[in-house]
Amino acid sequence: KINYHKELINELGDSISFNGYISHENALKEISSSDFSVLIREKNRTTTAGFPTKLCESISCGVPVITTDTSNISDYIKAWENGVYIDIGNTASAIQTLKEVINLSPNEINRLKDNCLNSNMFRYEHYEDEMKSFIEDIFHKYKKKKK
Repeated sequence: KINYHKELINELGDSISFNGYISHENALKEISSSDFSVLIREKNRTTTAGFPTKLCESISCGVPVITTDTSNISDYIKAWENGVYIDIGNTASAIQTLKEVINLSPNEINRLKDNCLNSNMFRYEHYEDEMKSFIEDIFHKYKKKKK
């Protein structure tokens, strides 16, 4: 299977490049300069068990995501608001969706990017009160248990 991927990558020629290690700061700058991030995963036990942190980074950088619907991504990505779903199990549908993305105007792309940036859904500040309450609750239960 690895050789198969190598052949596919070689067919892409100069349209893909591998930069090796770059700092997290530079990675975020690269993401921020993009129109979209692409996160395509097959739906299986592994992809439904975890949550893709790359999705959080992309949205937080103001970059909508082209993604498959795995894990609980649908709790965060609203189609054509802050991302686009692609059905990799249906080639005709996937091609149609990609055509629609390619044909988006700069204004439409900027609307999606603004929606991502303005959502702040992954900013820790939005969860400070919940975390404080959670930690205080644990502390109080611990104190009661020690008595």
